[in-house]
Amino acid sequence: MPLTEISPELADAADVLSDQLRVHLHRLAVFLLPHADMLVWGAIALELGGGLALMLGFLARLAALGLFFYVAVLAVMFHPFWTFTGEAFGVERGAFYGHLSMMGGMLFVVAFGAGPYSIDALIWGRRGSAAPAAE
Repeated sequence: MPLTEISPELADAADVLSDQLRVHLHRLAVFLLPHADMLVWGAIALELGGGLALMLGFLARLAALGLFFYVAVLAVMFHPFWTFTGEAFGVERGAFYGHLSMMGGMLFVVAFGAGPYSIDALIWGRRGSAAPAAE
């Protein structure tokens, strides 16, 4: 049974996602990245997996560290504002500093953990909380 018969909305969402994937593959190819078709799947896995891990607080420090380096590479590769002039300079600088602020948030999670209401805290106790350790 075709997806359009089951749910037209879901079929439309699948079309949008495939279009977005094509756009991302084209952007990666513009930067002359080898094997861009495989790299995009790794990026999707890291973004979804790392984002879910952060949201749920499961292995949050590890996820935040991985996302920190991923966002650092994205900022330098895709938003080198120092190479632009005019209006593009401001747009790329804003995107670069947006990535820089996300990196700061990731370092916060690496340093202090996911907090007392996370899966990490349920599994390993309150080790990952921001509260100071008892003496």
